[in-house]
Amino acid sequence: MPLWFFENTKGRLRFLTTPYANEGIELKEGAWLVTTGDGIMKACAVAWMRKNLPLGDWSDYSGSYGKPGIIASTSAARGSDLFKDMEEALGSFLVSKSIVVNATEKVKVVDMASANPPFDPLVERMDRLISPLWRGSDLSTISKSQGYGASVQQGETQILEEDDAELITETLQKNIDRRVIEYTFGPKVPILAGVTVQQTPRRGTQQDMIIDQFLISAGMQLSITDAAKRYGRAIADPGEPTLEPPLKGSPSTLNEMKPASENLTPSQNRPGHTNVADQ
Repeated sequence: MPLWFFENTKGRLRFLTTPYANEGIELKEGAWLVTTGDGIMKACAVAWMRKNLPLGDWSDYSGSYGKPGIIASTSAARGSDLFKDMEEALGSFLVSKSIVVNATEKVKVVDMASANPPFDPLVERMDRLISPLWRGSDLSTISKSQGYGASVQQGETQILEEDDAELITETLQKNIDRRVIEYTFGPKVPILAGVTVQQTPRRGTQQDMIIDQFLISAGMQLSITDAAKRYGRAIADPGEPTLEPPLKGSPSTLNEMKPASENLTPSQNRPGHTNVADQ
């Protein structure tokens, strides 16, 4: 249900049973799952207004001053035949864009639009504000001085997914977990488990590895949980078998390991015999 199906005149949400009702009914305990996002609509509404005001002014300004003005000068007396001829020639010039004048006559084109109108920078600034509110970061196509190709936009999908997963996880843990545990184990039991919405692991890059190695060598204590999340690896549970680093003097890379067939007896390496190492 969207928020406009409710009212909050008493300090809590109440459901409106009919359109345009002023007072709603109380929400039944445990029957509603209420959640809210970051609340960016007010900021976006202000930015939208600040953007559309200069857009309208820009349109009006272009309609009034988008076409250049024409100034003509002549030595003929005002009201004379030569002066009227100049007026007619100027009217023809606005249509044909060509005119012939003598040495005493001049035609000057005046650009009535400002060299640096304020509309474009203000509209662009509002675009820059709205984009991070909804996408998590600026558009690389807008912020060309700080964006690098599609890398900026590529990371926005991950940011939005993480934000949605955290929002849903918090909502479920607040409203669902306790009820499920109390229904299963009885009332007033400690909440020792909860629902977590999994998300696509953030894959670590070669640059991440270089930075992590530098920070570790500098003495910084990095979070194992965060590192495992970034590199898409799971941390072993207590008592679970884990991979161990190679012993000193033992092969440390696959290139240093001998083929499994060199360690087999002739009977084990005969044709038609499948060994586990090769498999």
